[in-house]
Amino acid sequence: MARTAQVFELRLQGIAVPLEEGWQLTATAPHGAFLSRHPDLTLHLRGWHRHGDAAWLRQELFAQNWQGPPTDVREWTVQDRNLIGGTFPYGAPGKLVREWFISDGRRGANASILFSVDTTPADLEAYERLLDSVVFVET
Repeated sequence: MARTAQVFELRLQGIAVPLEEGWQLTATAPHGAFLSRHPDLTLHLRGWHRHGDAAWLRQELFAQNWQGPPTDVREWTVQDRNLIGGTFPYGAPGKLVREWFISDGRRGANASILFSVDTTPADLEAYERLLDSVVFVET
């Protein structure tokens, strides 16, 4: 992790993400990093071994093995990257999981976050904005 004046840049598994003030790297593991900005919300972010276009990302999202299909889906583009995210029921009462896939067509990334059903959209927004800043780097 390299530190600049106001931003940390996390680099792992072929991706880089700038972490501005308020973000914490809570753990790293062979399968990614865990990032937090809110005490009860931790994002798991990792490079992903699969990649594709927007249609492929949609298929990948719907193929996830959570407790049912996504209850919402959001797709968007940032520069050369397609992003898709969806919220799924989770096995524990009162919990949901949101999962995202990111790809530039040649490389991919994946992120997920487990949260309580009473978590506000505003609390989750910062995590989604962080994913907007994920870029792919050579390893």
